Amino acid sequence: MKTPPLLVGAAILFWGFEMNQMVLAVLMAAMVEASRWFKHRWELKEADFRAVAMLCTLALIGLALFRFVAGWFTHGTWMILKWLPVILLPLLLVQIYSTAGRISVSLLFLFRKKQILNDHKMPRYMDLSFIYLAICIFGAGFVNNRSGLFYVGMIGLAIWALWSYRSRRAPLALWLVLIVVAAAAGFLGQIGLSELQTVVEQKVTGLFMPGDDSYRKYAQIGDIPDEKLSGRIVFRARTGGTDDRSLLLREATYDTFNSALSIWSVSRKNYNPLSAGPEPNSWHLASDAGAARSCTIAQNLNGKERLLKLPGGAFQVEDLTVARADINDYGAVKVRGDGLARYSVQYGPGSALLSPPAKRDLYIPIRESKVIQQLADQLNLRSLSPSETLTRVKAYFATEFTYSLKPKSKKRNLTKIENFLTRNRSGHCEYFASATVLLLRQAGIPARYARGYSVNPSDTMGGWCLVRTSYAHAWTVANVDNTWVNLDTTPGNWQAMERQQQPLSEKIWQSIKDFVSGMMFEFAQWRQKMQIKGYLKYVPLFLLPLVFWPFWRIATRLKNRRKLKKRVVSKREKPVQIAGSDSAFYGVEQRLNDLGQRRYLWETLSVWLNRIENTANLTVSLDVPRELLALHYRYRFDPLGLSADEKSQMTRLSSAWLAENHPKQIAPQNGRTP
Repeated sequence: MKTPPLLVGAAILFWGFEMNQMVLAVLMAAMVEASRWFKHRWELKEADFRAVAMLCTLALIGLALFRFVAGWFTHGTWMILKWLPVILLPLLLVQIYSTAGRISVSLLFLFRKKQILNDHKMPRYMDLSFIYLAICIFGAGFVNNRSGLFYVGMIGLAIWALWSYRSRRAPLALWLVLIVVAAAAGFLGQIGLSELQTVVEQKVTGLFMPGDDSYRKYAQIGDIPDEKLSGRIVFRARTGGTDDRSLLLREATYDTFNSALSIWSVSRKNYNPLSAGPEPNSWHLASDAGAARSCTIAQNLNGKERLLKLPGGAFQVEDLTVARADINDYGAVKVRGDGLARYSVQYGPGSALLSPPAKRDLYIPIRESKVIQQLADQLNLRSLSPSETLTRVKAYFATEFTYSLKPKSKKRNLTKIENFLTRNRSGHCEYFASATVLLLRQAGIPARYARGYSVNPSDTMGGWCLVRTSYAHAWTVANVDNTWVNLDTTPGNWQAMERQQQPLSEKIWQSIKDFVSGMMFEFAQWRQKMQIKGYLKYVPLFLLPLVFWPFWRIATRLKNRRKLKKRVVSKREKPVQIAGSDSAFYGVEQRLNDLGQRRYLWETLSVWLNRIENTANLTVSLDVPRELLALHYRYRFDPLGLSADEKSQMTRLSSAWLAENHPKQIAPQNGRTP
């Protein structure tokens, strides 16, 4: 089924308008619609169509690889789909300018081509025009254009396409009314779906808060996810010294605890733009704390909003290529970027990133207040200095509590923190961090809950410390002498205990995944270097041979076909001449056959003459045929052949014998005419 005139060209222009690629779209539309005036067509074979289909496939793969090498693959997948009209244009052009005017259905499938061709229910050939029209609208729909022009243009193209195939029996006014109703219903429906999507995303986000969110965080008290036991590599870290390798890298801190839901959150949710540093791609976090050290973090941003991993006391980030960075009052730095981010962090003692202490940093939920007060009195924390309080609390948890990913179930009348402090005395880092925050607050020390990762100094690859999902950690930041310091009361062997609980099969599989992850990381570093040096812009040049190769093959085939036709028409090949094929003896053989003395197929000439000589009804002399046979054998098989005199003699003898033995001059044998 053909599309109405100029419809495909209009769809291409519509795509170019949405993509802001009008020059390219005009050229594409001109190539397509020029077929209505350019009447010449090429006789293309199935192999020619298949070569162009392979070109389109390679172009799609090449564009995907280029996006991947350029570091835009994660959110650039939709970018690839936007360029489908350009990628599939060669296939449409060979259909339009071929004598067939259609393509094989099997060209649209990479696999199961034979099964498709053998399926008699499916048509073997099709017109690509309407499919290409839909692809143009499909590609234009991926453009982030929030105006209503896309919907208007799509409806206009739909009316254009349906106009030629509308029922002539129905009134035109009714047809237009139905089109308007369908367009209005579609418009209202897509608005409703968009709003429904927003509501669902907000509800789900408010409930589960997936990803890097610093507004609210499940403390995971008693509900450790399966990912905690996973060894997936989240990022890599390279520290400055041996004493600095097992440091804590913080993502965010929280000041509000909901004991009923076991959720930590922040009371102030605002983010403020981060000021740029003195050097390019550097960001100033806080004032220099002195005695600066540095560490390098390598994490994948993938075009999403991520929280930076920062050590306590961080005051400067360098070599971080992002368009914007924001920070909140609790030290969470939020960025959005592409590909691998490899940045250096300058840090010192304390943590100037966090806002000064507030009343919220001393708040204890009512449900836990009684247990926390009893424990603080038991440890006599009020009588100690802040530094001594931190030391005693850390020692208390180290001697009286154990680490476990699966603590015992709690009693109904106890909260999880109450159950942890009074009954189980066993839990994971979220239990220890939450209880420590509340104990320090009871002692009058402002404290907050921190989440992030702990670097394992023994888990390295290629000079980098591997930071896995299983190293996710929670600890406490306390304000001592107007300085925020880290306090980790979780038993120091928690990482070893988690590794012991990992099955052997998972460890083997993890080694394989680590190797693959290492290869991908090295590739990401190479890609980043190529981006910095500007080499990636030359990658499309390597794809040009792939673009021109199929067209060169088709042109070569057409040229060879024209040459072959011209040679067959103008130069008829002469039959091969066999030596002796013009021998005069063949006339004698034919005359004997006419006289009834036929030679059997298996007889040689000499045997044949001997046989007919002995027949009783022979009326001709065989002396001349025997003389001619001797000359014939020489003419036929002797490499020297016959001389000119011998050929002349052979012709004279044959002519004379044929004249003497004409069938009309010989009497009939046995009453029959031979």
